[in-house]
Amino acid sequence: MIEDVTMDHFMPMYFGSPPRVTDGMMQGRQWDATESLPKTLAFDRHTTKANYVFTDGHAASHAFEETWVQTAASPPQVDWYDPK
Repeated sequence: MIEDVTMDHFMPMYFGSPPRVTDGMMQGRQWDATESLPKTLAFDRHTTKANYVFTDGHAASHAFEETWVQTAASPPQVDWYDPK
């Protein structure tokens, strides 16, 4: 997985294949098409998990694969990053 910690935020509208918003430059900065992972989320190098804080106040550690599931050329089946 590629980590780009130089960016100060992530833009999930550019995640996936295809992304919700089409912009080749932004998608290239946000999404690693080879790994099918975002470049901008900071995961623990050993567990490949990140911590998430929920609106009910609890926090939990989840792998990206639990928060995003997409078959190429289809909309995401699981997308924790879209507020809709």
